[in-house]
Amino acid sequence: MQFESTKQSSVVNDVRKRTVYFRTIRGPKIRHFDFESLDFSANAPPRFLEDIKIDLTGDVSDRFVDFSMEADRSVIGKFLRSLVEFCSRTGDPGAMDAYMLEHRGFEVKGYVERALEATELIRREID
Repeated sequence: MQFESTKQSSVVNDVRKRTVYFRTIRGPKIRHFDFESLDFSANAPPRFLEDIKIDLTGDVSDRFVDFSMEADRSVIGKFLRSLVEFCSRTGDPGAMDAYMLEHRGFEVKGYVERALEATELIRREID
């Protein structure tokens, strides 16, 4: 069971058509991608949908981009900022910084930087 106030996304997998349909709270229009458009071979670079919140509708198969550390840092930064926005219940940068200072002892930028540093350390351990 999921409460409306916590629902962030919906996903439906059409196994027969090999298509994934989804929407998010910030991108409520239904989008989809076809598994046939993705290359799952061993030599293919990893790909991802860089901005899942983008206001598109329909087929987004051509919106997947090659994975890079720069793109990954960008996505992680956007996610962490949206998390702070959600927790502080405001999109105002000053209010978000005040919330983080009160609850964590540092501003949003510091939070994002610390999380990205931790991510890099984990990656080095895995490699």
